[in-house]
Amino acid sequence: MNDTPSNNNTMSLTNVITDPDESFRKRAENPGLLWPLGIVFLAAIASVLAPLLTYREFVATGAPPLASLSLAGSVIFGFFGQFFAWVIFALVFYLLSIVVGGEGSLGDTFKLNGWGFAPAIFAGIISAIAQFIALQNVSVPDLPQNLNSENAAEFTEALVSFQTAIQSQTAVRIAVLIAIALLIWQGIIWMHATKHARNLSSRGAAIAVWIPVGLLVLSQLYNLLTGWVI
Repeated sequence: MNDTPSNNNTMSLTNVITDPDESFRKRAENPGLLWPLGIVFLAAIASVLAPLLTYREFVATGAPPLASLSLAGSVIFGFFGQFFAWVIFALVFYLLSIVVGGEGSLGDTFKLNGWGFAPAIFAGIISAIAQFIALQNVSVPDLPQNLNSENAAEFTEALVSFQTAIQSQTAVRIAVLIAIALLIWQGIIWMHATKHARNLSSRGAAIAVWIPVGLLVLSQLYNLLTGWVI
């Protein structure tokens, strides 16, 4: 199968989301790179929508350059972070699958696992909606224009307080909870992708994928619950 877009490939994306095991079984011999690259690109775009909204608010209120620059950095990091995560997750799945007898190339593991970022597109959009709602209730802090040793603590405290206020908004917390559910969905897709890329049993693929993904889910749940308690 080539990477030329067609109705069949469009249907395949739906099948990857709804029936990943069968979809990856068919794609395992010739996975292709274009479609997973496009999916990760869309996930990267979606991931920066929320920080872009915050950046726009800061610029509109005349925030000092340092604050705007910091937010711009978070946008850039968020975008390239998705591609970095693609590489890291594929490599970790590949290495862990060696322990359970995996066979198959790292390249195929990388390509097939790119499809697993489809739920991240929805997570980014939902996060942006939640951020938009939160920004209606939380005002951008009045930051000192000229940062120096005397007001550095005030500057930092104001930014931390703003971020804490955003994260405490109900819409944002619900969005984080949905994002965790979508991460679990990603794990399911990754498990089937790794299974067929590395010729593993379902048990072996589950071990290779759910050790890192499970730890990530637990850490995000802990952070969410800690925030609610505080």
